[in-house]
Amino acid sequence: MKTADRPASSVQNLPGAFSLLEMLIAIAVLAILAALLVPTLRSVQERARSTECLSNVRQLHVAVMTLSNEENGQLPLAVDAANNSASWGWYLLEGDYLPPLPPVSSGKRARKHPLFDPGSKVTTTAYTAGSYGINRNLAGPLATSPVRTRIAAVPNPGQKFLIFCSGAYAITRLQAAASGSPHLYLPGRSANQSTEWPESSRRDAIEGRHGRKIHTISLAGGAETWNANELPVTPDRWEK
Repeated sequence: MKTADRPASSVQNLPGAFSLLEMLIAIAVLAILAALLVPTLRSVQERARSTECLSNVRQLHVAVMTLSNEENGQLPLAVDAANNSASWGWYLLEGDYLPPLPPVSSGKRARKHPLFDPGSKVTTTAYTAGSYGINRNLAGPLATSPVRTRIAAVPNPGQKFLIFCSGAYAITRLQAAASGSPHLYLPGRSANQSTEWPESSRRDAIEGRHGRKIHTISLAGGAETWNANELPVTPDRWEK
C-alpha cells in the first residue's frame, strides 16, 4: 500500500518555531522597550556627569584654598599678565595642587581631570585652562601689576561666587550678564542664543550642561546648583 509522501520539514513544523507575525511582534516590542530605555539611560548618564562636575568644583575649591594658604591668604590671579597670561588653572597644576594632566603628545583625553567638566560640549579648549571658570571680580583684575585678593578682606565669603562650571577659564559679572563674548559665558543661558558663537563652543553655549544647570561654589566653600537663567548677576554675589 502506497502512502502519501510526507512534506519536507519546514520552520512552520518545527516545535517552538516562531511565525513571521510573532517575530515582527517581538521586534516591535523590543523597539518600544529600547525607545523607553534610551531616555532613561541618558538621564542616568547626565546625573552621573552632574555629580562628577560637583565633585570637580569642590576639588578645585580645595586646591585654590590650599594655594592661597601658602600665598599669604591671597587668591591666585584669574589671568596673570605678568607671567605670559598664565591662568589660575596653570598655577594649580604647576604647584601640584591638582593631579598632572597627561601630555598632549600622549593622545590621552583629559576629560577625567578636575579641570574638565564632563558635561562640557566644547570641542576645543586651552589645555591647562580646562573648562571651569573663576570669578574674575574676586581673582584679580587683568593688569600689568595686579593686586591679588586677600581672602580675609572679602566680606560675606559665603555669598561670593568663586568657581563655576562655566565655558571659559574666567568670567566677570558684566560678562555673565551680557553673555556677549564668544569665550566668556555661562552655558545654557537664553541670552547666549542671540550671540554668534564659534562652532567649537556654540552647542555648549546654547544647549548648556547638566540640563541647563550651572554648578557654583562660593569663596567659603558652599556648593550650589542654579538654573542657567536664574544665576544671580548682582554685585553682592560677584564683587569684592
